[in-house]
Amino acid sequence: MPDRANDPLPKAPDLSETAQALAQGRELVKQAQRLREEAGRQIEGVQSTIEQADRALNRANQILGDKAVSRALSSTPAPPDDAEA
Repeated sequence: MPDRANDPLPKAPDLSETAQALAQGRELVKQAQRLREEAGRQIEGVQSTIEQADRALNRANQILGDKAVSRALSSTPAPPDDAEA
């Protein structure tokens, strides 16, 4: 049986590449989180703009509806006068 006590220790693997990959992965995760937060803020801004536009459109439709009713009332002939009958 060979004597292993005198065998050299196996060479330790170089972990610098692994450590660098882990650091790069952590940085990518942080960047993705920042981008997600920024996208969330932009979405909130777009939603706010849509809500404002919706309110303006509703108000414009209301005004147009009021004007249409007003025009319709002013263009209808007056009812006949019962006093002449």
